Amino acid sequence: MRLKGILAAAGMVLTTAQGVAAQDGDTFMRNNVRCVLASSILLIDAKDPAVVAALQSAMFLSVGRIDGRNPGFDMASALKRELPYIESTGAAKEFERCAEILRARTGILSVHFREADKR
Repeated sequence: MRLKGILAAAGMVLTTAQGVAAQDGDTFMRNNVRCVLASSILLIDAKDPAVVAALQSAMFLSVGRIDGRNPGFDMASALKRELPYIESTGAAKEFERCAEILRARTGILSVHFREADKR
């Protein structure tokens, strides 16, 4: 039963991800690279364990989304290219957008894992 719940949750994540796929490829990749940068920059000074966990989760989610879309993606070049944008807008402001994506993804998973545990 637990496996069925996990598979159902994975299916919901994929369904939701298809809506995100409506973004053009460049925008999708750029936004995720910016999330990696913002999370990394904010991690430098983060002290609160909950904040560290949220930043790491956002960073790993973004890296996974990039790798899932294009496993051969040149992350180093993309990070260099997007750094001036993050420096001009601020990592905290950019992380607000990233946090919304993280909340949506973890919310989907938590609902389905709770349902799976009931079975």
